[in-house]
Amino acid sequence: MLFGGILALGISSIFAAPSPAAPGMTAGVVHERISPALGRGTEIGCFGTSPESPDGLNIIYVALDERQEEGSENVSKGALYVCDHDLKHHVKLRELARVHWHDGAMQIWLDNDTLAYMDYVPAKRHYVTYVIRKNGDPVAGPFEGGLGHGDTPHGSVLMVVDKRQYPQGSNLGSNGLYLYKNGTVSQVVSLEKDLGPLKDRLKGGDAPSAWIIYHPQLSSEGNYLSIRLDTEKGVESLITARVDGSDVRAFEAAAKPLHQQWYDDNTLFGHQRGGGSDQLKAQRWDRNGKLLQGLAGPGNHLAMSPDRNYLVSENIYGSDPVVMKLYRAGNTEPLAVLMNVPAGPIWKNTAHVNPAFSRDGRYVYFNKPVDGLPQVHRIDLSAWIRRREEGDELPRKGSDDRVSQALTSPRSSQRPPS
Repeated sequence: MLFGGILALGISSIFAAPSPAAPGMTAGVVHERISPALGRGTEIGCFGTSPESPDGLNIIYVALDERQEEGSENVSKGALYVCDHDLKHHVKLRELARVHWHDGAMQIWLDNDTLAYMDYVPAKRHYVTYVIRKNGDPVAGPFEGGLGHGDTPHGSVLMVVDKRQYPQGSNLGSNGLYLYKNGTVSQVVSLEKDLGPLKDRLKGGDAPSAWIIYHPQLSSEGNYLSIRLDTEKGVESLITARVDGSDVRAFEAAAKPLHQQWYDDNTLFGHQRGGGSDQLKAQRWDRNGKLLQGLAGPGNHLAMSPDRNYLVSENIYGSDPVVMKLYRAGNTEPLAVLMNVPAGPIWKNTAHVNPAFSRDGRYVYFNKPVDGLPQVHRIDLSAWIRRREEGDELPRKGSDDRVSQALTSPRSSQRPPS
């Protein structure tokens, strides 16, 4: 998540599994760069969050300034852009005061016309959330709440208030989870009142006011929410609840999954961190932590197609080269190796691949390491998957790196990033 950083993820436990030898990239896979920017970093938002609008007509991304903030290898100024699905008409929506390379501006679509993102307020020394239209017009905010990711059912999204992000308090209210929907914000979970009773069941610190919340996500229909709850540094739990704060449950498996997401309205998926032969493999569980299904081989940040038939994930932090694979759900052997590139300083800069599917499941978007910078690319999976499932061989050609054409939008005189 935006402020978590790699150290907050409990990395020591996931490095326990050795990384297998990286295979070469599968012939026939084509990387298509989203932004026409050469020599400039670009990013989509957090893992599992589609950069496409719900109707699939537009794409949002962040462009990073070349000059990083003094004393930092992963923070710079930047700008929020939108373009058409055919990669034309790149329009700057907002200048960004400070972009953390971890997850861009946490940009996320709420509906076909509205999106939310985060930016830094130097005077207050913290980030805030804004809601705008895709033409750049303001809708709501700023809200002193950390933005969630994943699905946005019925145009709603979660925000977090805790002592890490807002040590001096928030204009939203007390620590907990807040729901933005239809222009209004309400607290749905109180950190002390609703989650505090867990202190006798969870390891770590017993002071709910000091607990930290990461990765707030809504289930596919918006009836439940999930979070990673850190009761102290390095002590993580997966917590789910109804959006009214009731039916709070702690995930009872041996270890919290890595990069968990909602599979549907009441089950979750992620990479297993309990050790053994299934270490880092993708699995599906119920809210109590009961294993329901094996989904795919080992990985890190994972994305699943809307029809739940395919998964994409890359190898674990620190791996070199960075390898991303496509899986058919239920199989631990990949259908294809979609990327195999040198890591460079990407991991050091806390930039992540963060794969995410298009709304129709045809494309996968991802941040590709290119010359030491993340750059948003996509792969059209439709023809490849169809041929593989029909048993046909692909033409034997190497990978391509097709670049989108830079055009000026008739909606704006703003030039594409350069």
